[in-house]
Amino acid sequence: MKRLLAMSLLLASAAIAQAATTSSVASDNELNAFKELQQSKWEAQKELQSKDIEAVRQQIAAVDKRVDDQLAQLGQSVDRFGMVISVLGIAITVLLVSVGLLGYRNAQSDAKQAATDAAKNSAEEWLKSNTTNLNAQIETLEKKAAQVHGQMDQTKQSVIEHEAKFKQEAEEASRTLQEHINKIGSVTAMNNDQSQALASRDSELKNINEDSYSFDDWNTRAFAAYSAGKLDDAAYFWAKASNVPNAGATNVAQVLFNRGISQAKLNQHEAEIATYDEVLRRFDEATEPALIEQVARALVNKGTAQGHLNQYEAAIATYDEVLRRFGEATEPALREQVARAANGAGFGRLLMAKTLGGPNEPAAQLLLQAALANLNDGAARCIQPNGMLLGNRAYVQCLLGNTTAAEGDFAAALRAPVNGGRELYEETLKDLDKHPLAEDANMRALVEHAWATYQSERA
Repeated sequence: MKRLLAMSLLLASAAIAQAATTSSVASDNELNAFKELQQSKWEAQKELQSKDIEAVRQQIAAVDKRVDDQLAQLGQSVDRFGMVISVLGIAITVLLVSVGLLGYRNAQSDAKQAATDAAKNSAEEWLKSNTTNLNAQIETLEKKAAQVHGQMDQTKQSVIEHEAKFKQEAEEASRTLQEHINKIGSVTAMNNDQSQALASRDSELKNINEDSYSFDDWNTRAFAAYSAGKLDDAAYFWAKASNVPNAGATNVAQVLFNRGISQAKLNQHEAEIATYDEVLRRFDEATEPALIEQVARALVNKGTAQGHLNQYEAAIATYDEVLRRFGEATEPALREQVARAANGAGFGRLLMAKTLGGPNEPAAQLLLQAALANLNDGAARCIQPNGMLLGNRAYVQCLLGNTTAAEGDFAAALRAPVNGGRELYEETLKDLDKHPLAEDANMRALVEHAWATYQSERA
């Protein structure tokens, strides 16, 4: 650029000097010639200047390119420097935050420790100033606690004794009831205290989850229901008791027998027979005396249920099975069941004879003779005279024409310690209405006369 400026000044100076000289000495031709010469020079100089200008332009372009290259390198350097600065800034920020958090935690820890120390010192000072009062209050509370514990122990012991008392009374009532069920299926021997004990124990058991019931719990509830006349509930509870694991074979056989008794009182004789069949299915092959007795009881009661359904032949077969299996037994309990079976077989044959047309029919005669043999056998096995058995024998004797023997048997039957009196009188009248015969008139007259005599003796 400087070179171009110098050349421009030089040309200007030369032009001015030449113009001054020409104006003073030259002519017009010379002036023209001079002009042509100067024009040639100017054109030569112009061409030379153009070349110089182009060279300068090329130099400027090269310089610009170098400048651009340097600027690009500088930009890249600046970018790398910026990234380094950014990373460094982030690192510094993280460091500052970490330092801040550490300082906060240290400050918090110091504050907590200071607060703890202050509280501890305050508590210690408070305890020192109130130790006497606190000790007095503690002693008072300990005395009250001892009193409360004493009262609780007394109450607990009272509850335990109360529960044990009711449980014992309930068990005694259950045993009493079981004895009468085994004998006559009656609950009349239970007194009010025993009934109340069963009811109280039943109320306690109602508040307990049935899933936790033991055999005794189900059995107690069954006895309570039975004594209250809730026979359906009693049958249900005894069924539940029979399914309690590890209840014991004897217990299971007993509660099944009790269930059958409940069903008999409900006149559910088909269900009753099914229950006794369950006893036989489970324990028919048992050898323990208690189970053998339950099997005998179940067979006898099954025969009775079959008789109620007018299944006389099936009933007689069941009774005869008892006589066959246990007829030689010497144990009192089994002898009693054999006697019951003999009475049942005799009564069954009596009713079958009536269905055949009475004592004048040969088949009926044979049945009455067999019935008399059964009843004689039963009477011989009874430990105490049984009014029902003697009354049945009196009926058979009457149908066979043995009036005197019939009168003697029925008089003895009314006075028998077992199943005598009014119960015998009323049951006999019911039996006379089963398959009535003309010959029943003689027996009815005999019964009324004996009953009148019996009443007059007791008046």
